[in-house]
Amino acid sequence: MKRAEIRPEVVSVMLGKREVAESAIERFFGEFSGDVIGMLAYVDETTIDYLAKIRNARSFRILTSKMGTDLVVEPDTLEVDTTIKEPDTVIDDLAIIKTKVKEIRQSIQIWEITRQSRKLLAPPWSPILHARWISDGKIFVELGTDLKRSALGSRYYVIRCDSAEKHEVELNDFNAFWEQIQKRGLDELLGGPVWYRCVGHIGEGKEGETYEIISPSFLGNVLLCRTLAADPNQLLGQTFGFTLGELIEAPSTSYVKLHFQVRRVEGNRALTDFVGLDTAQYHIRNLVGGGTTEICNTFAVTTQDGCKLSLTPVVVTFQQVRNSVVQTIRENIGRTVNSYAHGRDFDEFVTEVVLGKTSKDIYEAVEGYCPIKCVVIQKMRVLIEPRDV
Repeated sequence: MKRAEIRPEVVSVMLGKREVAESAIERFFGEFSGDVIGMLAYVDETTIDYLAKIRNARSFRILTSKMGTDLVVEPDTLEVDTTIKEPDTVIDDLAIIKTKVKEIRQSIQIWEITRQSRKLLAPPWSPILHARWISDGKIFVELGTDLKRSALGSRYYVIRCDSAEKHEVELNDFNAFWEQIQKRGLDELLGGPVWYRCVGHIGEGKEGETYEIISPSFLGNVLLCRTLAADPNQLLGQTFGFTLGELIEAPSTSYVKLHFQVRRVEGNRALTDFVGLDTAQYHIRNLVGGGTTEICNTFAVTTQDGCKLSLTPVVVTFQQVRNSVVQTIRENIGRTVNSYAHGRDFDEFVTEVVLGKTSKDIYEAVEGYCPIKCVVIQKMRVLIEPRDV
């Protein structure tokens, strides 16, 4: 198969013929170069071994709906990163894959994404991706089964190798998913809560340094993520978004997204400030149904230490209410949030908004006017930050 002319090729793999599949994969993968991307329904430690055969790759970006392992290991023998967890996931699976990933000399990122299941008696988080392909933008290899050792000889299937030009839809889908993952915006794209976790590292020979993105003090100055930059000044002003579910290890709160902006760099630590919060639109749409009233307004508030923020609470009632009641509730919300902010400094106020304490106080302040279904903070933005006061 010449690089200049990519001819379609199909390899049939019979039951028990794993060696046929491995031979085809090694031959096809040997033609890859540059940035390699892929969607794989399932990834285990042997997947990393097959990716390592792509010698001429510059980097790997893989999307999957499940990372796991077929190995039986003693937990005490593994180095475990417990900073990110997922319900019903064996943490040993993540540790084994992380160990394998460290052996890859190129840069590699493997993102696992699942969404909340809507089926009764189903697991709480269900797969999103069911495709099984790898491409470098020129060659496209459709695997026909999972890229893992135990699957390659488990049944009959075919492996197809073709020009990537014929698979523009798949490549565009990947790019759309990848872009939204970096923004933590996949929940809006898919219309429901999405859970993320990532395994990866910066490869050898990459220009630049690895920097740790650190949360503000009210979140404990914890590590949010790592990123690569040739110059620390490139990080200044960059904004990173994370769901609340990721930060407090509670996937049920993944509809809330927090935004942090890099303000200064000390050594390899990029220190951030909190700049805003958003509640996903799909969550609010699910709350507002027939016969309800949505009461929404934006208020400018000032904290005890002089910081200014804009806050947009949404009150949803159980029944439709008159305009006069709506106006009264709006005025009461304004008095409540202003009083609430005046009695707290910036860190206290933001913490209580993020954890729902502010919504609870608004609920208690307006529940006497009509039956209230719920109160959520749709949006919060920092107008004047602590450092500017």
